[in-house]
Amino acid sequence: MDWTLDAWTVGATFRYLGSVDEACGGVIGDFGFTQYCTDGADGNTLGSTFYTDLQVTFRPQAWEDKVAFTLGVQNLLDQDPPLCTTCDLNNFDGTIHATPGRFFYGQISFKM
Repeated sequence: MDWTLDAWTVGATFRYLGSVDEACGGVIGDFGFTQYCTDGADGNTLGSTFYTDLQVTFRPQAWEDKVAFTLGVQNLLDQDPPLCTTCDLNNFDGTIHATPGRFFYGQISFKM
């Protein structure tokens, strides 16, 4: 969703990831982590997650809109991914969910 007024543009992106079921048996059971399985000893449900991203762009009219300055943040509300008991990467699935924490960025773009 974008909103523009004169030289300013504000954009918001909303990302929804539905729930995912994982199997808790096998290797994770060998370490005694089955108590984290919400569906009993054989499975776990990773809850749904909603991420909000925000970005602001300024295009100075004095430069005929050929230069743009952008500042943004991904995961504005600092939503943590759900606990994944069988994942190798710090208990979250990096193929489905974003890396935990906010990510700030800046950009300058030029048009010829």
